[in-house]
Amino acid sequence: MTPDILCSFPCGYNSNFLLAGWLKRELQDETLEPAQRLEMLEQLNSLTHQLFDEDVLRAIEPMSDVEYSMFLELMKVSPGDNKKATFDLMRREDVFGKFRSVNPSYDLSMRTRR
Repeated sequence: MTPDILCSFPCGYNSNFLLAGWLKRELQDETLEPAQRLEMLEQLNSLTHQLFDEDVLRAIEPMSDVEYSMFLELMKVSPGDNKKATFDLMRREDVFGKFRSVNPSYDLSMRTRR
């Protein structure tokens, strides 16, 4: 991906991409109760705003098994409910770059903003 595309999204948005991929993966679980599914859909919708819009969200693919394993390991950085350290890592371009390498839809979704 060209650097100018990356620059169109501040690093604070990296977590939105990862959370969207994770939520889309979780929504594929056919054993989810309707209330759980609705809550996840609402969380997914709450990620959208001016820069991270519906077109960007639509272009993001669910996490693969490899990416999901990476995500679970990242979540272990912050034990308990306070995930600040985890989100700080998500904002780092070197960490997000590893996720982008296994889920090219993040790069493709960024291009929808051009």
